[in-house]
Amino acid sequence: MSKNPKACPRKSPIKTFEDKLKVGKGISPKGVIPPVTVPIGKVVGAHGVKGEIKFKPYGGLEGFADGIEEEGNFLLDAVFIGEEREFKVVSQRPQTGALLLTLAGVADRDAAEKLNGRKVSIKKTALPNLPEGEHYQFEFMGIEVFTGEGRSLGHITGIISTGSNDVFKVEGAAGEVLIPATSETIMEVDTEKKRLVVRLMEGLLPGER
Repeated sequence: MSKNPKACPRKSPIKTFEDKLKVGKGISPKGVIPPVTVPIGKVVGAHGVKGEIKFKPYGGLEGFADGIEEEGNFLLDAVFIGEEREFKVVSQRPQTGALLLTLAGVADRDAAEKLNGRKVSIKKTALPNLPEGEHYQFEFMGIEVFTGEGRSLGHITGIISTGSNDVFKVEGAAGEVLIPATSETIMEVDTEKKRLVVRLMEGLLPGER
């Protein structure tokens, strides 16, 4: 099994699962703490009449497959739809930038359509362990971004995946700032303290464009 999802950029300490860390209710027995889950994409439609759902991973199928594919087989055993219910994955197959999933208990198109638009998550424990100094993309959501001089640029509200590297979308007092996630730009990462220090390149601030 590949040990991590698509790098962002290829040699930077950032990986590609987007959105905040959530606690899913799942189907845990009463009194048992539910598993911590990580959003990895969303349902974008139903497929056919037998209950398949079309699941689109955050960052695209290519980056997603790098982390959970082995010898052509995707390794999803179970997923959480929304933040409430866990489904066993019966079968899965790729289709044009997405995955078609057959879920236990979703037997027809009507049932599949009821899941459309909902977030898809997996247990955090299902993610491969990363080498020291590397992080998954979801860990960066909401982090406050500072320049090397200590100026706050705002908080990360989104991550855009590109062919060569990913880009942090930062919202703050100066407006929206797009910061490339490259080793030349990122100076310091502290996901526990929710702090990211960057080297601000010329032309990145709205007034300089």
